[in-house]
Amino acid sequence: MNIYESFAHMSGREKFRTTIVPQKYVIVERINDGIVVSAKRFDIGDIVEYDSHNLSYTGPIKKITSKNIIVETWPGSPTRRMIPAHFAWRNWNFDFNAYRAQHEAAGYYI
Repeated sequence: MNIYESFAHMSGREKFRTTIVPQKYVIVERINDGIVVSAKRFDIGDIVEYDSHNLSYTGPIKKITSKNIIVETWPGSPTRRMIPAHFAWRNWNFDFNAYRAQHEAAGYYI
């Protein structure tokens, strides 16, 4: 098990704690003034966000190593390797079911 901490914002009062259990799961905790305000667990196969611009780019977690979370970007395409700080910032509040419902309501099917 590896635990990483990273700042959520420039204020220094908010941070993320990312706990990685290789080949099993990742837990992302958002901490504000030393108090855990949210925690979310991600397993291999869960859909996560790996990038965004005008759209949110998502894919399944393919592998969890001691230092990275590897996400499949598109079937048959190269994977995206995410460090714990980037993974936490992108996914601490990501909910794939809400994401899918929002897109389907707009006429897009995922």
